[in-house]
Amino acid sequence: MSPIPEYYQTFEAELVALCASTLAGFKSGSIFSVRPVNHPYIEEKVTRWDTILSPMGIRMRILCQGNQNCQTIIYVYRPAMVQSDLDDPLAQKILAGFGCLEYDLESVIAHMSQRLGEAFDSFPHEIGLLIGYPAEDVDGFIRHKGCNFTCNGLWKAYGCPHQRQKFFSKCRKCERVCTILFSGDTPVEKLAVARRPVF
Repeated sequence: MSPIPEYYQTFEAELVALCASTLAGFKSGSIFSVRPVNHPYIEEKVTRWDTILSPMGIRMRILCQGNQNCQTIIYVYRPAMVQSDLDDPLAQKILAGFGCLEYDLESVIAHMSQRLGEAFDSFPHEIGLLIGYPAEDVDGFIRHKGCNFTCNGLWKAYGCPHQRQKFFSKCRKCERVCTILFSGDTPVEKLAVARRPVF
């Protein structure tokens, strides 16, 4: 087996590989996890990238802090887009079902951080509302316990399969393009767009 290229071993490489669709403006949010033992000074890295990306309308924060042997979950998001998702009445109904009765972005993030801290073996299902999953799909997954989906791609979808597959293909293309550009020395901040996606 060939050694893993060095650029895939960095915090920035994981950011590009797992958050490209958010950087490019297709998705409202993305999450990825790192082990602090592999990424020392994780708080400083997150703060640095939040400062760099915030002028483009993108924020980064630690959603759930792990110890040296556990995963730290990083949240990359576009606040205006996420808040628009949270304004959906179905999204608010889902959140209320899990005890979150305030629907502003900061309150929902605080709720999700608490839920992640309590969940030892699985992610809270409502986290999809923070990372660009349509409320219809989050609701369907919860009600059908992950079964009876209309299509399966980046997530299990319960809406129009044609629309979802088209969106999944767009995100995958974005991930491929961003990864290629990054491996060719394009810096992360050049892959992030302020408004509309470029792909």
